[in-house]
Amino acid sequence: MKILHIAAALLMSASVLGSCSGNGGSMSVNVADTLLSVDNLMADPLAFVGDTIQVEGECSHLCAHGGTKAFLQGDSAGMTLRCQATPEINGAFSPDCAGQHMLARGILCEDRVGRAEIDSLEREYMLAQEREAALGSDANSKAPATGHCDADARAKGLDSLSTAAQRLAKMRSEIDKRLKDEGKDYISYFYLETISYEVKE
Repeated sequence: MKILHIAAALLMSASVLGSCSGNGGSMSVNVADTLLSVDNLMADPLAFVGDTIQVEGECSHLCAHGGTKAFLQGDSAGMTLRCQATPEINGAFSPDCAGQHMLARGILCEDRVGRAEIDSLEREYMLAQEREAALGSDANSKAPATGHCDADARAKGLDSLSTAAQRLAKMRSEIDKRLKDEGKDYISYFYLETISYEVKE
């Protein structure tokens, strides 16, 4: 089980590669007047990267480690948006958000993950396997809680796969397809750098 926990954490580490402009430029601070649902946003997220937008949906999960991430669920299966807490909201979402309808305002950012990043994640995964083998059965008793990792995998469409190797293979396959279809040698994940939010009654 610990390998699955480590794998989820490794996949989350790809988020440090993100860009809020989509092209390496400066972030936009223009506020969009239109209120978007998760489904509407995820239908064409590239159109909003770098923009300040408002998104509403049900908070299906709140990160157990300090409430730094909230996940808004859309109406369609597989439509989930990660909302990342920022200093503007004191670095965390309120525990009251979980299970509630929520309106979040922030800057839509894009994480780009290419083959080099996946290779790096695979090396980290292999090292983690070696460490777990060296620790033996004691490793399982020290496994961290991973609810937030599972939710992040769901937002990336990777939750149906049970091992890190399967998830990494799917990411490689998605890169190959995107390169063939669009000429882009990376995959994109989107999240909201949240600067304000409210729980809707």
